[in-house]
Order: sequence, then C-alpha cells, then structure tokens
Amino acid sequence: MFSPGTLSVFSYFGLNPRVRQSGDNAGYHGRITKQGRSHPRAMLVEVAWSVSLTPGPLRVFIRRVREKRGNQIAAAATARKLTVVIWHMLSEGEEYVWSRPALVDWKLRKLELVAGYSAPKKFATCVDAQNTRGNFGRHLAPARVLT
Repeated sequence: MFSPGTLSVFSYFGLNPRVRQSGDNAGYHGRITKQGRSHPRAMLVEVAWSVSLTPGPLRVFIRRVREKRGNQIAAAATARKLTVVIWHMLSEGEEYVWSRPALVDWKLRKLELVAGYSAPKKFATCVDAQNTRGNFGRHLAPARVLT
C-alpha cells in the first residue's frame, strides 16, 4: 500500500506516528512526530476539517475515527490519508475519483471569469447547479443555449 515515496512524504510533513519498539516486542504507535514542515501540515489538517463537511469517503473516514479516538486525532489521521491521496494523484497522474463533476465545472468557470474570459451567451440555468439543496453530487446534462 505504501511505497517509499509515500513514507518520505509522511516524514516531510511530520505526519508519521512515533513508534517505540525494542527487539521482537510489539511496537507502540504514538502521536505524530511533528518533525517535518509545520505550515503544510497545518494546511492539511485544515483541509481535513473541511473534508469533514463534504460528502464522500473521506467524510465517512473522519467520522469513524472521530467516534473512536476524538476530533484532533481524526483530523490528523485524515490529513495523513489526504497526503496519500495527493501523492498517488501526483505520482500516477490520476484524477480524484470522488470529485463531483458539476462542482468542478462550476469552480473552473468561476476561475475563468476571474481570469478575464468572456461571459458565455445566455444558458439555461438549473437549480441543482447552485447547490441549494445539497444535490450537487449529480452529474447534470449540459445546458442548452437559449436564443
């Protein structure tokens, strides 16, 4: 599951747990080491808090850990899992499987408008595209141009 690259990424961010082990005895896994970069680690933990509000598998994970271990440990564990996801996305050139296409399209369009691209002709609007009732997970059919 973990390649040498992911283990070094954990160390870089200081998200790897302390392991106390002597001889053949079972090791004790403690808190994260915090020996790496603190700013990116703090950003990953903030993203973990944000993920706890967004539907998807990471939300299920953080809730499951939160019930067993508490809020802070759940956030650190989710930050570590996010590090694995990001590492594999970057190293293998894949996209995030659980992304919501309508939300991604909407955010990209907002960035295009901020960057100075022209506004499109009048398009038919859809209430679901505004995420008013949390129905953003559906992939909507492209809107048709009104004349």
